[in-house]
Amino acid sequence: MKTNKWITLTLAFALACIALTVRAQTTEPPIDSAQYARIYVYRPFFVFSSLIGFGLRKDGVKVAKLRNNSGREIKVYRPDIIAISTKSIERQSSVQLNVELGKKYFIRCKPRLSYLTVNPKLQLVDAESGEREYKDIVKEN
Repeated sequence: MKTNKWITLTLAFALACIALTVRAQTTEPPIDSAQYARIYVYRPFFVFSSLIGFGLRKDGVKVAKLRNNSGREIKVYRPDIIAISTKSIERQSSVQLNVELGKKYFIRCKPRLSYLTVNPKLQLVDAESGEREYKDIVKEN
């Protein structure tokens, strides 16, 4: 009798999760690129930090993990001041952006060698060189 309750509760929870997932997948973001901003965060190849990944956060919420020679695109659907950050064991690096819809922003994550660890350093890059570097990284992967 007790196992039937657990089975019923588990099935109800699974159905609720499936319903929420289907609902989230059917809500489509705006197609027009003027309705959102794009933030490209990339990490070029560095030999001395090839095994270390840094957690990428947008306003304190983990979005992705930046590995060596990788890049991520973040879409922002409303104008706002946001913080893009990443951290290691010792230090945290962050960039504040005043996001405007329809614009592209490029942020480079350069690993810096410390005494015993590797620390990330985020840099806001101009659109021309940032787009070129980001496309090279994405093309390789």
